[in-house]
Amino acid sequence: MGTGQRDQNRIGLARDSPRSREKPMIRSLSLSFLVLIVLTSAALADTLAPFQVLSVVHAESPAIDKAEHVSMRASGHLFWVPEEGTHALFGYVGPKFTFKEEHATVWFAPQVGVAGHWTPSGGAAALASLWFGINLLDDAIAIFLEGDGYFAEGVHDYFGYYEASFTPPWKLPLHVGFQVEQLNAGVTFGPQVTATIGPMLFGLQYHVAPQEDTTSHILRGVFMIFL
Repeated sequence: MGTGQRDQNRIGLARDSPRSREKPMIRSLSLSFLVLIVLTSAALADTLAPFQVLSVVHAESPAIDKAEHVSMRASGHLFWVPEEGTHALFGYVGPKFTFKEEHATVWFAPQVGVAGHWTPSGGAAALASLWFGINLLDDAIAIFLEGDGYFAEGVHDYFGYYEASFTPPWKLPLHVGFQVEQLNAGVTFGPQVTATIGPMLFGLQYHVAPQEDTTSHILRGVFMIFL
């Protein structure tokens, strides 16, 4: 359910950073959040949707082949809209294939899993998913693509998440990017800012959701932990 493992290679950057960098990083992240909100405040005059929260726990095994190309991964995702009291749960599992070159890392992961509270009646749906990622220039540029199919009785949905992010040439683990999210024919898009601290990632996404008679604006907080 969106925001997969595109930042896992960057987690090492934060683990190697001295503690003295944490306060400047937090100040920079806070400033980026404020700039993001100020730049979009004029647009919020249309329709401001309730704040959303996405929490993710990722786990990945060591390589299971001699060439160190194949590992196993799993993740659990909680999507929550506190104001509405609604939520959905997602679980993914499958192999991950990674190929490293001098200036690029390419990986893909076919996944299967289940989505809870997905159908209109609140039921579960089976899912099949393909994730693809590429990291360039020593992880300065990261591209992540995800396509999910959801299947239940009377329900056949497609969800897509497409993201590109950039780490500016500073010593802080702060990243900026742009995401496009798709649910069947509906599309949202907007900028994001994320920060890595140890094995954790914190972020804020802004989504514009054009509709037939209005435009909705969404802020989403993101928290991930990589085990």
